[in-house]
Amino acid sequence: FDVRKHLLEYDDVLNKHRESIYAEREKLLSDADLRSNIRDMIDKEISDLVFTFLADEHG
Repeated sequence: FDVRKHLLEYDDVLNKHRESIYAEREKLLSDADLRSNIRDMIDKEISDLVFTFLADEHG
C-alpha cells in the first residue's frame, strides 16, 4: 500500500510540473513579446539560485 501511495504522490508532483511547463509554453506561444517573458524567466531563475546559495551558506 505504501508503494502505491508514494507512486500517486510522485505522479501528482509530475503532473504539477507538467502543468507549469505547459502554462509557460502557452504564454510563450501566445505572446508576441518573447523578450519580456524570457527576461522574466531568467530573473526568476537567478533569484531562485541566489536564494538557494545564500540558504546553503547560512543555513
